[in-house]
Parts: sequence; structure tokens; C-alpha cells
Amino acid sequence: NLPGLVIDIYARTAVMQAHSAGMHLDRMAIADALTEVMGNQIDNIYYKSETTLPFKADLYPENGFLKGGSTDNVAMEYGLKFHIDWLKGQKTGFFVDQRENRSLLERYAKGRSVLNMFCYTGGFSVYSQVAICTSLGTSTKTGPGLPDRARRKASRIVSASCF
Repeated sequence: NLPGLVIDIYARTAVMQAHSAGMHLDRMAIADALTEVMGNQIDNIYYKSETTLPFKADLYPENGFLKGGSTDNVAMEYGLKFHIDWLKGQKTGFFVDQRENRSLLERYAKGRSVLNMFCYTGGFSVYSQVAICTSLGTSTKTGPGLPDRARRKASRIVSASCF
């Protein structure tokens, strides 16, 4: 119940993003509380609110580590390893709220053709490939080369033939 605050945890790193002036101003207290609650489960807290705060508020936001500093960005999701780009990527890096949908697609994709339009990380494409889909098309509006990036981001891909 903290409106204007997003915290996603990838392995041992929490990525924190404020969408309101109040959450931005209390970021250190929030980081301290997160450290207390999570204990030794997290080593890093990365604050990423440079582009999410109201620009008229004159808050001078900047992205950076509030705790730790490791850029090891590998996270596990249902047995698949992904490299999460929280430093340069959109939002907190991977759209954690889509985890169940990616897993559900794996069940539906087996033996089918899949077209993943306007993808960001390639997560849905990777889950489709793990399901051994018959063909897979991946398109992105963020630039060329996403299928190659998606292939590099997943450690467990059954076959690269669908890319």
C-alpha cells in the first residue's frame, strides 16, 4: 500500500522506482526498511527514478545504487535465466508482473506457431521456444536485433531454430 513506488527483486538486487515526489524524498528510509525486512536476501538496491518523477517538481533525480553496487544482473524465473538490464532498460528491467503470463504461454505454445509483436526483452519468445513451438517470429519497435539479444539473454533455450 505504497502508491507511487515499485520494487522488483532480481536474485540479490532490488530495483526501486519512485513515481511520486513523496516516495522520491523518502527513498533512503524505504531502502533502509527494505534492507531490514529482506535481511541478507538482497545485497544491492538500485534506485531508478530519473525518468519517472514529475519533471516540474525540481527533485533532481538520478539513478544509482543506494546499497551495494554489483551489476551482476542474472535472474532466475521458472528455471530460465535472464539478464535483466535495470541500468539502461525500461522501467525496472523485466516486467515482473508478466511472470505468470510468460509461464502460461509456455503451456499454450507447444506445437504451435507463435508471433511475439512489440516485445521488449524477448521473455515471451523464450518461453515459447522452451515449449518447442513449431515456428516463432519476434518483432520489436525498439530497434533491430532483438532476436539475437533475446537469444543471449536466456541461458536455457531448447533450440535456436525458431529465432
